[in-house]
Amino acid sequence: MTKKHLNPDSQTDLGDTEKVELEDTDTVDIPTEGDLSPSKMRFIWEGDFSSYQLKAADLRPITRHYKQKNHIQIVINGEHPFGQELISKKLAAMDEQIKGLNDDSLKYALYIQKHWLQPGYLGDQFCISNMFGSDFSKVYKELKQLLAPYLTNDGEIKKGLSTQELLDLNEIVKAKFAALFDAKITRYIAFLDESKSDVCLDKQEVIDEIKKIQSGLKPGQLAGYVYTNNRKIGESHFEVVIIGPETIIKPVHWGNQGRERGLYSEDLTGMFDTKIDSFVQTTSAIPLPQAGHEECGTLGIMYLNELLKDNAKQLQEDSLRFSFYDKGNSLAHFFFPSPQVLRFSQSSAYNSVIKAMLEDTPDVEVIHGNKKYRVKTLRGILEESIEAAKKCGNSELAARNQKILDDLPSFRKHWLQSYDLCEQKRSLMEDRHNLYLAYTTQRMRRKADEQDEHAGLQVDFELENPPLLPETPAETEIVTEATNPTSDEVMQSSSNREHSFTPQQSTIIIEAMQKALTSMGTSRFVSGRDDKEKLLVQFKSAFENATNGQERHEALRNFVTTASTPRQGLLNFFPAAYGKTRSATAFYEHVKNQEPSLVEVLKTMDGEKGRKVVAQSNSSDETTATMPADQARGIMQHFKRAIQVERGSELKAGNDSVDSQNLCGTGLKI
Repeated sequence: MTKKHLNPDSQTDLGDTEKVELEDTDTVDIPTEGDLSPSKMRFIWEGDFSSYQLKAADLRPITRHYKQKNHIQIVINGEHPFGQELISKKLAAMDEQIKGLNDDSLKYALYIQKHWLQPGYLGDQFCISNMFGSDFSKVYKELKQLLAPYLTNDGEIKKGLSTQELLDLNEIVKAKFAALFDAKITRYIAFLDESKSDVCLDKQEVIDEIKKIQSGLKPGQLAGYVYTNNRKIGESHFEVVIIGPETIIKPVHWGNQGRERGLYSEDLTGMFDTKIDSFVQTTSAIPLPQAGHEECGTLGIMYLNELLKDNAKQLQEDSLRFSFYDKGNSLAHFFFPSPQVLRFSQSSAYNSVIKAMLEDTPDVEVIHGNKKYRVKTLRGILEESIEAAKKCGNSELAARNQKILDDLPSFRKHWLQSYDLCEQKRSLMEDRHNLYLAYTTQRMRRKADEQDEHAGLQVDFELENPPLLPETPAETEIVTEATNPTSDEVMQSSSNREHSFTPQQSTIIIEAMQKALTSMGTSRFVSGRDDKEKLLVQFKSAFENATNGQERHEALRNFVTTASTPRQGLLNFFPAAYGKTRSATAFYEHVKNQEPSLVEVLKTMDGEKGRKVVAQSNSSDETTATMPADQARGIMQHFKRAIQVERGSELKAGNDSVDSQNLCGTGLKI
């Protein structure tokens, strides 16, 4: 038996607010090929445990794969005819906007209508604002005086301006500020053209599409659904639901993602979800199945696949959903997940809490590491709901809750038997993170790449051979693992052959710059904050307004040099920009000079032992040794992966170009 340094008994729950110390691991036995498939064995031995964040463009080939393999239906937002029509209207509106911006008699007025902000507000890179950071800040006061007849008392552009008023407004701006506006309008038109391919549905449109799909389902039909947060190609937070004719289930809860990024019970009346906040009392954070920042797409797809495959066997036999009265005597709806999906969870604390909910007591205490959780069990929830239902005169709900309570002992026995088997599989691939999920994210990427040639095809919406649920009331349904076979797949990487940033990469970097700027206001570690912020705004503006690749690289280098404290330059900027644009090599020498401790940690990534990372210090001398563990690991994974991709690329640039010097001549030795 060969030895390797793993620690299957320890896991960092990155979603918790408290930081934990990562100790050097003991030597343990690596599972043999009989325990894990060859592809999983290779994944462990290669040691690159970074997760791949699914893009919206990846979803179509992946859902096609599971449709063919497991005969399940997963709809991506915008694929239903209702959603396709909405997207077509959005694209038509963008074309109309571009047409107006190319009309010399109206373009300045139309741009002002779209981007003017009242004093004190700062928006995106195209905004007209008096705030430092807007390209219009120096002329805003004069503009405001010229536009006075067209402004409200609050300083906003008046609604409903007539065509003649717009023509007059256009001439006023053209007389003095044509050059400034022309430059911005040109970039904005390019931005709109670039954005067309990524247009999708916003939250309200998704809610409407879900209802449309639900109204067209036949009795017993089920369909998975993915909400991509208005992205058709790029990355974002993804959420999933299962739609039935009378039932909507949100099988995985992500925590608070903000009003527009998440789907909540108040958005879809009667939706069953897995939110456990009201059942858990703790001084720590409520555990969630996703603890990282990149796995929501993979985790959601795997939940849908597991719960829908085999004619929704896990929904019928291994899951539980019921309506109940909460403490405020309000009707709520809970979904208790199958044990099979928990093997993809990143939080062993979450799994422990879910398992504890099956204890045959009203509540139970769960101790996980140094954290304690007081958990209300299913028995406790149902008993309280039965009592409340009787007081409210809801005898039907009381009877349904009682039926589930009576069936709970047999359900408990079956669920725990399946859970033990799944937990054994999960523990075989558990280091400080859940490697099972990390491995699955990379397998998802390969599936997307394998079927990528079909990704651009138009989807004809249909529901074929849908899984059927038994004809029983939804609240009483108790909804065994069938392991997905895995092939001996070979990891494939793509090379970045761009000599400069694409428009989409530039947008990512600008967003990352804004993130670094925004976080400066709250960081304790920034010295000379005001001066540094002015420089960062200046370099960000220079990047946005650069006319060629050399200017853009120079502006970016200046920005990173200025924002080079570990928290600002590295924690906020590298993961957000370099890990996505594959431009790490261009600034490797800078990082080596500014933060050599990070490079030293990178050098240990291929070794048998990782560098010890301790809890966050309050010292302003924040190095890798005192970085929060999850942040340091995330930086290393992003940076290492980006460097590896660039190292294998075949860039052929002139020796005298900036790109050549930065991308081809670094001579990396990691």
